[in-house]
Amino acid sequence: MARLPRLNLPNANVPQHIVQRGSNRQVTFVEADDYVVYLEKLKLQTNSTPTSTIDQ
Repeated sequence: MARLPRLNLPNANVPQHIVQRGSNRQVTFVEADDYVVYLEKLKLQTNSTPTSTIDQ
């Protein structure tokens, strides 16, 4: 069963914790280059919208 959609209040300034992982916690990025592309796309979206990220 799919999870319920997250509550999204556009003007409430409520932080959301987002986790990237595959189904059944399988590996999402097999090659390091795939992960780099993902991070680049995430950074582009972060820079074009009022969001922020915490790098680990």
